[in-house]
This record gives sequence, structure tokens and C-alpha cells, in this order.
Amino acid sequence: GDLEIYDTTDWRCTARVPGHDGAAVSSLAWCAPYSPDGEEGEEGVGGGGESCRLLSAGLDGQITEWDLSTLRARGATDSHGGSVWAMAAEPSPA
Repeated sequence: GDLEIYDTTDWRCTARVPGHDGAAVSSLAWCAPYSPDGEEGEEGVGGGGESCRLLSAGLDGQITEWDLSTLRARGATDSHGGSVWAMAAEPSPA
């Protein structure tokens, strides 16, 4: 399925990332860049201009990282365990 990105100020769809035909997204994880010192960077925690990462997973067992600037898949891997029902990003240490 497609991923839709919404602006939460007015709940307007600002981008649509085309997914795979017949695939259903069962989980999303939004990950902030990691920084061992925890300092703020230009685009959020992490410094070095790194951007946040969006990962999706589905019942087909595929986990995909999305490039939100090009609206294309950056990379994908198999879960090696079947369907993915949930994902969570581990927060950086305090």
C-alpha cells in the first residue's frame, strides 16, 4: 500500500509514497538520528544535517526504509521471521 504523509496543523496530505501493489503496511517507525552526545542538529537530534528516517513493514515480512526527499525506497530487507506486526525505534541514551 501507499504511505501518506500529513501536515498535522491542518491534517492535509502533503506527500504520497507509492508502495508495492497488493502489499499492506502493518507498521511504521519514525526514527530520529542518533547522536552519542544528544546535541541538537540542524534537522533534529543527531547533528551533521542527518534527517529522520521512516521505516515501514508489512505482513509479507519486508521492512523498507523510505527516502522522503525522493519519495522512493532507500533500501529493504526481509524480517527473517514472517509477518511484521509492530516496530519501535529505540530512543537515544539520555
